[in-house]
Amino acid sequence: MKINLRLLDSEKSIASKILFALIPEINKVLNKSINGIRSDIRTELISALKQEPEYGQLMAGSLRADLGIPDTNAVDNIVEQLANTTDVRIIPVSRLGQSIKGGIIIEAIQSDNISNVIYSNEAYVTDSKGYSMPWLEWLLLRGNSVLVKGYDVEYGPSPYSRSGDGIMVKSSSDWRVPPEYQGKADNNWTTRAIDRLDNQISKIIKKNIEKNL
Repeated sequence: MKINLRLLDSEKSIASKILFALIPEINKVLNKSINGIRSDIRTELISALKQEPEYGQLMAGSLRADLGIPDTNAVDNIVEQLANTTDVRIIPVSRLGQSIKGGIIIEAIQSDNISNVIYSNEAYVTDSKGYSMPWLEWLLLRGNSVLVKGYDVEYGPSPYSRSGDGIMVKSSSDWRVPPEYQGKADNNWTTRAIDRLDNQISKIIKKNIEKNL
């Protein structure tokens, strides 16, 4: 017996119908994946921030003495707050001619969404005269600017030190953030940490999408 089949639709039409049928399924998978992607990226960002030299110096090094940080719990809280500014959004997939458009937008530690962290209470320290110093702003945004004129840091144990490791003393020089840790909006502790995540973010997205297929 011989059977003849004849396609009533063109290949282009069939491909278009398949594509159209896939769109709601793709959107369903993306919606299921978004919370996992966001959580995993935040976790990886915390790790990346802690791998940068600034973190170690803020916890138990010269930066802690320079900036007079009395309680290193504040540093860990800042790291978590910075990571939690990460937002992941879906652009719903839709048809565009014979293809589809849509995807995932990831925003992490952008200047317009971390201002609340930079100017939070934990990002300030107060000296003996009651002056509040925005240590996180100094570290992330002020670059090579003179921050304390006519003073420098004298390292060593002191009962007058907020951190216990150094005090500001009058000097013929001015104090700035040490050159190796200076930061500006487009190049600082946080942006360098994010640069570590380029490959990892792709893996996170792939893992979560595959889990929800």
